[in-house]
Amino acid sequence: MLTIYSIRIYNLLMVMLVTVLVMPFLSIFLAAFKCEGQMECDSILYYIMVILSSLGILLLLFSLVFFEIFLVDYNPFTPIPYASKYTKLNWIELIFKIYLPFFAVMDSQQNAEKPFITILCIMYGVMITMRLKTRQFIENSVNIIKLCQTSLLFWFSFVSVSHAFLDQGDIDDMGFFYEIICSPIVVYCCFKLNKSPELVVHMKKDIQLEETVQEMIFLIENRDKPINRMKLEGYVKLHQKDCLKSAEVCPCSLIHQDTLRNQDNENDKQSLDKTMRWYAFVQALIQNSSDRLQTTRIQIIRSYVLQKKLKNKFKAFYELAIAQKQRLQFQDEFCIYRVMNQIELEMVESDKNQEIDVQQIVNFQNYYIQFETAIEKSVNLHLEYWRELQEESPDIGKLQQLGALITSSIDETEQLYDKLIKINNIHLKTLEIYGNFLTHVVNNDIEGTRIIDKSDQISKNLEINRIIDSEKFKYDQNSDTCIITCSVNIENLGAITNCNNEIQKLLGYKKADLLRSNVSRIMPRILASVHDDFIRNFIQTSQSKVLGIERQVFALNKNGFLVPCSLMIRVLPNLKSGLQIVGFLKKSDNTDKFFYLMFDELSHSILGFSESVYDKFGIPVGVANGQLDLPIIDVAPELLELCKKQGAFNFTIDTTGLSSNYQIVQDESLEDFQQQEDQSAFYGISRDPYEQNILLDRKEYSQIIEKTANNDKSMINDKTTIHDSKQKNNKTQKYKSSLVKGMLVEDSEYANAKIKIIQFIEESQEELLNQVIEDKKIEEEQPDIVENVIQSEVSGGSGLSVNEEIRQIKDFKIQMGEKSEASKIILLNRIIILLCIILIVLSSVQLGYRLEQNNEILNGHSAITMAYYRTGVMADVVFYTRYLQLMAYGNVTYDQNFRDKLSLQVNQLKTIQYSLIKSRINIEAKKNVFSDTAINVTYLYDNIEQNYSSTLSDAIFQLVTSASIIRNASLPSFINLNSTENTVKNVFFIIRNGYQLLRQGSQDVSQIYYDFFVFIIEDYNSIFYAVLSLAITSLVIAQIFLIPVVLKVHNINNKVMSLFGLLTQKDIKELASRSEQFKSTYLSNMQNTIKEQAQAKAELEKQQERQKKIKNQDQNDQSNVIVEINNEQPPPSNDTPLPSNQQPLPSSLPTYKNIDKLQLQQQQEHEEQQIQDQEAMRQQKLLNSKASNTFTVSSKFITMMMIFMAYFIINIILEQQLTSQSVIIYNHLKYSLIRSYNLKYSIYFTIEQILQTTNYKEQYIEALYENERLCLESLQQSFSSKFDPYLSLYNLFNLQSLCLQKFETDQFILDVNQCSVLSGGILDRGLRNSITSLALWASNTLSTDIKILDSQQVKNYIQQVYYIDQAIVYLNSQYAQAMTDFVDSEQQIEKIKFSVFIIGLLFIFLFIWTPYNKEMSRQIWRTKGMLNMIPFEMIKAQESLKNAFLKGNIIAAVK
Repeated sequence: MLTIYSIRIYNLLMVMLVTVLVMPFLSIFLAAFKCEGQMECDSILYYIMVILSSLGILLLLFSLVFFEIFLVDYNPFTPIPYASKYTKLNWIELIFKIYLPFFAVMDSQQNAEKPFITILCIMYGVMITMRLKTRQFIENSVNIIKLCQTSLLFWFSFVSVSHAFLDQGDIDDMGFFYEIICSPIVVYCCFKLNKSPELVVHMKKDIQLEETVQEMIFLIENRDKPINRMKLEGYVKLHQKDCLKSAEVCPCSLIHQDTLRNQDNENDKQSLDKTMRWYAFVQALIQNSSDRLQTTRIQIIRSYVLQKKLKNKFKAFYELAIAQKQRLQFQDEFCIYRVMNQIELEMVESDKNQEIDVQQIVNFQNYYIQFETAIEKSVNLHLEYWRELQEESPDIGKLQQLGALITSSIDETEQLYDKLIKINNIHLKTLEIYGNFLTHVVNNDIEGTRIIDKSDQISKNLEINRIIDSEKFKYDQNSDTCIITCSVNIENLGAITNCNNEIQKLLGYKKADLLRSNVSRIMPRILASVHDDFIRNFIQTSQSKVLGIERQVFALNKNGFLVPCSLMIRVLPNLKSGLQIVGFLKKSDNTDKFFYLMFDELSHSILGFSESVYDKFGIPVGVANGQLDLPIIDVAPELLELCKKQGAFNFTIDTTGLSSNYQIVQDESLEDFQQQEDQSAFYGISRDPYEQNILLDRKEYSQIIEKTANNDKSMINDKTTIHDSKQKNNKTQKYKSSLVKGMLVEDSEYANAKIKIIQFIEESQEELLNQVIEDKKIEEEQPDIVENVIQSEVSGGSGLSVNEEIRQIKDFKIQMGEKSEASKIILLNRIIILLCIILIVLSSVQLGYRLEQNNEILNGHSAITMAYYRTGVMADVVFYTRYLQLMAYGNVTYDQNFRDKLSLQVNQLKTIQYSLIKSRINIEAKKNVFSDTAINVTYLYDNIEQNYSSTLSDAIFQLVTSASIIRNASLPSFINLNSTENTVKNVFFIIRNGYQLLRQGSQDVSQIYYDFFVFIIEDYNSIFYAVLSLAITSLVIAQIFLIPVVLKVHNINNKVMSLFGLLTQKDIKELASRSEQFKSTYLSNMQNTIKEQAQAKAELEKQQERQKKIKNQDQNDQSNVIVEINNEQPPPSNDTPLPSNQQPLPSSLPTYKNIDKLQLQQQQEHEEQQIQDQEAMRQQKLLNSKASNTFTVSSKFITMMMIFMAYFIINIILEQQLTSQSVIIYNHLKYSLIRSYNLKYSIYFTIEQILQTTNYKEQYIEALYENERLCLESLQQSFSSKFDPYLSLYNLFNLQSLCLQKFETDQFILDVNQCSVLSGGILDRGLRNSITSLALWASNTLSTDIKILDSQQVKNYIQQVYYIDQAIVYLNSQYAQAMTDFVDSEQQIEKIKFSVFIIGLLFIFLFIWTPYNKEMSRQIWRTKGMLNMIPFEMIKAQESLKNAFLKGNIIAAVK
């Protein structure tokens, strides 16, 4: 039932997903791939969303494909097996639904909306054409819904296409208006155009048969409409013309007769009968065409008709079983599975109304077999354990392994016991076996005694209730009913698949002999020949006259004799192994003293008889086996006429002529068999492996034990006497003539035979037959009396404890049976979980700081670049301002290029300044490293120079403002002091402050940026060291708690093992004897009868009594031996004088008798000493088994700790490498940026020295040489491999001519020809030599004449500086790209490292710690189980064991 409803719920969810939710879900998943809005594309959250969305898309696509392959029911609650045909339309529609969200998400700007809606309209047009062409769905409601859906979608898309291409005006609502108004009209037209499949009479293709069947089902369900009824009647008439089959095969003639009758006055029953005929006609159509056009779908539809319409569920199952033999598609296979589950659900529902739960009984049988096997396994393990413990040098490892196996076997047995009790909590055999198992094998006396007492109480109550209501308890698990399960599947029709062991008691067959045999093997041969036909008829009709009804039958035992039994047959409501029937076979009461004879009234042949007939009258066994044909008239001639009368009648059976008439000799084979059976009966070899000895009353059982124990020899003699007398009586009583009285108990016809079964008895016992007749009458008149079974549990227990120590041990034994988790294990789990959380938090913190550090490296690179680059840009602004001033004075020819470059540099300086202010704000939020020291800037007011206090930032902004005014100022304003543009004042501010004050301030701020980011990068080391310290501290503290606890768990088992060294050999033998006793008593019932069990119990008790007398016998052995020695040489008589050689010795010397006694004592003492020495060695080995696991356990945990510590240590090493790498990167960046403005200032100050006396030229030339040296040294450091392209490019620029390098920046594109013209031999020397040569040549070649500023040489120098500066800018951009790649790679390494750490941590927790923890729990449970193996009585009796339990801290350790 759960499977059916689970499929329906899942089907409903999948229908919603396929029809409605697929596009929204897919759109949501796809939208996560687009990096838009505030989401950063390189953030962890984005990657998580991408991964989750990818998994969601894969799961969604898998679900859609799975649904289309297996689940095609668009109406999950319909009983129809198929919702749709095999068409590509569903796949096309599914692909289209998947395509739409992809297109919509990828084209979010709607650039291709017209092609999109055009394709949409075309696809929906194709889909509606295919839907209108044929009826796709069997379920009419689904067909209507899908047709409406497709037609509306087509109309909406068509209107959208028309509106998009035809309406070119403003956006309006006309398209929406047409969609709403015309939708009902479109749907109506589609219904009118919908074409129903044609009803084909002469079908040539399987699709024609399938469509005809579908249409017939639709028309039958809706035949109240005249048009549908006319179609059906017309089809029947056409079919009837060519139909030559009978009405039983094809009911078309009956349907035609119904159409000729009046339809107005029919009642519900008549209407139902006509509906059944119509569906029988459909079923006949399918069956008649099955040879030519049979497909799996047709068979499944036929099973649907049989199950839901014709109410023939077993025939439907039979058809599905045939369909399973064919080559199936996924859809067919799942559909068959679903329909079978529906049939099973119907069977379960119908079975609920029955008094007997067949499924429960079968399940109980299966669990009980497993239960007995588990108990036998556990007992054998206990025996092996005690035998190994008795060895002189026991194997400690083997004992521990056996202890673990014993504990697991006890757990398995307990689980099976719980399952059995859950099914039937009053099953006596289960309670008896398990209670004694706990008492005698597991040594759990308290629980075992409680279960045994409960079994006794239930047994008494059941006996009372059986007397009151025998019918209610006839077939329960406590009865002696034989339960046989037979297959009704095609491949093994009638085969016995399972049976209980009561079959051996009832019919003499062993269970293994009957498995996979046909059930007809235990039937009379006349019934066996037709039984398979009965089963086939049952499958064809799903109707049976005997199903669920108890009836009297005659089974056939192993020797071929009839056994009167009561039989009830039920269908097993579980189709896991196919269709099966269960028979409850029980021997009829009060039938042992009756004779039974079966014969055929037509052929007069005797077909069978009971074993009592053979014993009493000597009818040969060959007659019962069918080897000899014996007419009934040769035995009882008048019986043919008498059996026609009602009631009892007298007749004579005469077998005296059989020996002469048929030349029959003595049947030795059966006598031999009887002799074996008699011997088996004495020795206890029962036909029933599960003989219910627990049903015996305890008093009767003890009597059997006492009688068996004390009378072994007399029993053997009695057995021989009885057997001989029985043989003699058999020989004398065979072939006799006797007057009997009988009655007819069965009269039936099978396979052209009239079977008569006579029950008779000898005339001397006529009153017994009359009593049986009277009992039957009373039984029919007496009302049923039902009384509930009283269930009571009597908890067992011992007496009050003697003292507190005994009470503690007793309580401890009780606690050992509890399956509570040890407190230390709980503590270990909490410590490990807390440690994992700490490590995850620490590694997450480390990852977060490392990613933050990488971002700081990038921010530092950007800030340092901007800071140093600002100094060079300020130099350009001042220089271009100076040249515009010179142009205004006429010293230099006007060049618009200078004004453009000034404008470009001013904008760039403004951008740089804003960026640096933003960086400064971020820096000051972390650490205040900037001091707003006031600087004195010089302004020109009224032609007077005045100094004002200002900050560097304000002064630079004033510089930007002044330069912005100058770049647009006219040339005359540079000269005119009274100009409104104030150009002269701005030029003065720029030149006076830009070259000196602002330059120096900008250089100082650049150094501050550099120092700060170097400091902040190195400062992260302290954070990682703190994380490392916390990790190491956490791991060490965890080890301090973990290792002692784990060592306790490991060492406690060794302590427990040492306790077994305190057990003596006598104790161990007693424990082994108890297990042997249980095995022979309760497990031998798989081969033995109650007698043998009683005999085995008596023998074991006798052995125990002999063992108790061993001590007394040992004490008397010495004197007995002396007496025997004296008897060999008796003392002489007093009257006869002794010879000289036999004169008595003096009393001072030892006599011969004393010598023998002394030697015997010495020999016995020596043997006892050897035994004691061996026992001491064995005990010492067990006592010394406290092997320490300290090193192994500690090394394991320390290794794990070192692995985790290694992760954090590696992080520290990588952090040191990253810090040093960052400093190297910053150093080279600093020197690379300084070289640009050093060159500029060296050239610009050289030119400025011509205009005014300055001494800065030499200073910057020296700084330029020093910086080049430092830059070259910075390249000697070890860079990451990510910088290899940059280093190669840098060396290429330094070694080759700049004019040969093809590079470009945002402001510059290299012109090779122009570069060659401007080179003048300077740019051809490589970048490094070009910088130094240009500064040196400019300093040496430029004169102090101002006119030289307008020369081509100066212009070339200025242009060369520009080329070199752009080359440096290009190299710095490549350096920045390498820097970004380096940081990205570091971030990827960190993420991978963190992921590997988390995966490794989870792997260690799940696959190393969790199994290890479970193993420790198993060790603790094994320790508890091994402690339970020592009985409470032995602990109480032995002071050493009691002290070991109490003073050895065993109790506290295990707790």
